[in-house]
Amino acid sequence: MNKKFIGLFSILFILVIFLLVFFSFEGNQKRFVELLDSLDKSDKEVLQVKNISGSNFHYVNGRIFTFNGEKLTAMDMEENPLWQKTFLIPDLQFEKGFTRVAVYNKELGEVYVYNTGGETLFELKLNKEIMGVKLYESGVSIHSKEPARDQIAFFDYKGDIITELNYNDTYLVNYYMLGNDIYTSEVVPGSNGFLSNFITHKGNNKAIDFYIENEILIRREKMGSSQVYLTDEGIKFVKGNEVIWEKDFPIIKDILVDGEEIYVLYGDNFQVLNKAGEEIKQYTLALNYTKIYQHGKYIILVGDKDIVFYLHREEVSRFYFLRKIKAINSQFNELVVTLEDGISVLRIEDVVVKKED
Repeated sequence: MNKKFIGLFSILFILVIFLLVFFSFEGNQKRFVELLDSLDKSDKEVLQVKNISGSNFHYVNGRIFTFNGEKLTAMDMEENPLWQKTFLIPDLQFEKGFTRVAVYNKELGEVYVYNTGGETLFELKLNKEIMGVKLYESGVSIHSKEPARDQIAFFDYKGDIITELNYNDTYLVNYYMLGNDIYTSEVVPGSNGFLSNFITHKGNNKAIDFYIENEILIRREKMGSSQVYLTDEGIKFVKGNEVIWEKDFPIIKDILVDGEEIYVLYGDNFQVLNKAGEEIKQYTLALNYTKIYQHGKYIILVGDKDIVFYLHREEVSRFYFLRKIKAINSQFNELVVTLEDGISVLRIEDVVVKKED
């Protein structure tokens, strides 16, 4: 093997190692994608590729569900019926997750959970009042009420109990499940106000991850090894148990963490911060928006009847509807928007400029 070949191989090896290390950092990945996108100067437009008219529609994992209190019907995106179930139990409620659906009766405490293929995952009869049911990727939570306490019970999709959380003097602000872990935000009254705890539950074990006084913790977003907490007054950037920085936002509505950026929706403003808490971009909004949603590389603001697309902190397109938006989901590169009067499937593409003859 000659020296020239060895030298070339060494350079290539060093280059590969450099690229592997460089792209192991999420911030570098995002900056590289931004660089590639900046080379594309095409304007963007939102196209409606499908419109399905009908009331009381629910989109779940490529299926359309309707429920009239008695019949649960599943259809494909062409409105072809796939399966149907009829219930004789009165006053049933419908709940949907990302890949599953449930119907339940609040007074009788009966819960029925199905996958999108119509297979029964489990049935449950609690014989006590149910306040609500939530579906997650790894399980189901059932909020029930008794005279002396509230209970949140978590089950896996085999119907086996994961854990039960009981509350009497403690107020439960929020709870959700990510993977196999359960997270709760709880408020404990005290003589000089209240204490707000954010807790991680693993089976029957729990750990208080963070707490503050007289400010309500709502949820947590991870940013690398740090955490961004949404509160009723603003956000707190925490590393370990230490608050690195915090910012108050009046009428804060939602936050979203993307790479090393934090998107904050508050009042009639939309702001982008870096991980040091410094403002990168600020928008004053003319219309009311309530939610931030991520669709691939796009950040979307969701309003009552319109959505706005942002790419690398710049507005690139928007779309208006005649009816109110109920839910928004991603299906590969398409955006599925559930409305009061049906479902609209959108796709964002480059604007095609027609050449003149």
